[in-house]
Amino acid sequence: MGDSLCTIDPHNKLILAKVDGLIHYINVVDGDTVQVSTDEASGKVTRTVTEAKGERHPHISVNDAASNKVLEDHYLPGKTQIEVIDGAKVRRGDVIARTPHSVAGNQDITSGLPRVTEIFEARRPKDPAVLAEIDGVVDIGEEKHRKVLVTVRNEKTGKEKIHEVPIGKHNLIVHTGDDILAGQPLTDGQRVPNEILRISGEQAIQQYLIEEVQKVYRSQGVSINDKHIELIISQMLRRVKVKDPGDTTLLEGDVIDKFTFRNHNKRLEKCVKITEPGGTEFQTGEIVPKEIFDEKNAEYEASGARTSTTENARCSRPSAWARAFDALPTWRSSPSTRISSSSMAPSAISCLRISYCTIGAATSKEDP
Repeated sequence: MGDSLCTIDPHNKLILAKVDGLIHYINVVDGDTVQVSTDEASGKVTRTVTEAKGERHPHISVNDAASNKVLEDHYLPGKTQIEVIDGAKVRRGDVIARTPHSVAGNQDITSGLPRVTEIFEARRPKDPAVLAEIDGVVDIGEEKHRKVLVTVRNEKTGKEKIHEVPIGKHNLIVHTGDDILAGQPLTDGQRVPNEILRISGEQAIQQYLIEEVQKVYRSQGVSINDKHIELIISQMLRRVKVKDPGDTTLLEGDVIDKFTFRNHNKRLEKCVKITEPGGTEFQTGEIVPKEIFDEKNAEYEASGARTSTTENARCSRPSAWARAFDALPTWRSSPSTRISSSSMAPSAISCLRISYCTIGAATSKEDP
């Protein structure tokens, strides 16, 4: 009773050992990649990582005591304080280093408004964070051409994605063995809204934009209801750019309202495309309602004339950009028509995804 269960350091992010082993310094050079200071009172030596400027970037590995095999590896961001010495024994849960949290200075609400403008205009921030493309486990690899190769492996699906992180521009905020979800940052820095939309979908970008705007106002004690921000975001996601017009009357590159886009596709739900007019008055390639097609074919069949035929036209396939929108409304093509697909408009974020060709009536989810 009365024993301490845990301690919390509110000012630093702790880097902990996940396994037992021996500490091994890599590129930790006193006076070069780290600054050494000594406390005159206690005599304690402190090593602080400097901001990366050259080829070498300091990191610490935990090796097996018997085989010297690397069990885990930790890259050290700038201003990190190293808490262990080279060759020391550590146990699981011991503190290896401390990274200070970034602290914003005193500022009024007007200094945060440029950030709000940047969010609503969906600008690409300077030196943006690198985002994980897939769910999986992080494995920090070797340095190559001034870039750190960070691999995310998903054991369930067997997929893996290699991310290249430039040395000096970014500080890694993940470590080998960490579980990460698609869309989460691997490094520090602001996230790019378009990348969040591409990787995680519409719901994720909506939530991110709301949180970023609210963060500015809440820092000054200003309370704003989410519905006001959601109204602006809904307008940002309203317009789309046509990538493949399919068999609609749209043109490639058209920027239109997403509801207009949906209506164009819905008109083709019960239509067919003529491939062989036979003895009918239809023309090859003509798009006609299925009811009229069946009615005309029945009339010509009764009179003994050769009937027309249709084909299952190729459904529009989403590009690599649009295919990641798994959280967005989905349209399914009709059996014999090809519907159009869309991508992000230049001044707004796309919010539509077209499914692969399937047989069945078109279906869609209600927009949020």
